[in-house]
Amino acid sequence: MPFTQSQILDIKPLFKESVKDIFENTEFVGHLTNLIAKNIDKKFDNILKTYTARCEELERENMMLKSKIDNMEQYTRRNSIRIFGIPEKNDENIQAIVLNLCKDELNVDLTAPSIDRVHRMYLCTKYRSSSSDGTQNIQAIVLNLCKDELNVDLTAPSIDRVHRMGPWRTQEKKRGIILKLTNHWYKDILLRNRYKLKGTGVFICEDLTQSRRDLYKHTQQKCGVKNTFIRDGMVFAKVGGSKHKINSIEDLETVK
Repeated sequence: MPFTQSQILDIKPLFKESVKDIFENTEFVGHLTNLIAKNIDKKFDNILKTYTARCEELERENMMLKSKIDNMEQYTRRNSIRIFGIPEKNDENIQAIVLNLCKDELNVDLTAPSIDRVHRMYLCTKYRSSSSDGTQNIQAIVLNLCKDELNVDLTAPSIDRVHRMGPWRTQEKKRGIILKLTNHWYKDILLRNRYKLKGTGVFICEDLTQSRRDLYKHTQQKCGVKNTFIRDGMVFAKVGGSKHKINSIEDLETVK
């Protein structure tokens, strides 16, 4: 049976007084505060766990995507090598120089069709020919280098791209050369014969992504230069008579 209006008016002062007495009781207030705090902490912990798990998941996804992107970038370089130590001249014929280097020093008889690209790295626009002659000149340098220094007789069709690296400053500054070949077989031949360049001031290495170059340096610092090497774009280390593939800094930390 519901209260009448008169009963409500009679009860109201008593209710207010009771509530006042309850909240003036420090023991009750303390107990209530603890219950509220525990409830808030529990909900906050649940929210924090949810967001922490999500952040960890996103971090794993981010690392996985970075690895995939790096693998794809390195795959685009699978036919490329870097050449350092070749003097630079204006209007140089890089393709001819590289082909001659391969033939004369590496004993690898490349032809121009085997070269996809060959150029100095980050060729400055000021010194880039308005026609294809600039690229063809650098290509000639690389062809001559392969022929004269490596004894590898490359031909122009074996070169996809060849160019210098970095902005042009002075001719005394020997910018490196990026050489992209038309297939992986030519690259393997050049790398196998690069030991013949010892003492010439010229050296050849694989074209690695920035992240792999950094990983390579870290591996050299931990495992030693002689125990660190590259195979087909991958970093390896020899430790305790065993060969380890190093995919990340985390992998390097586990090598003992």
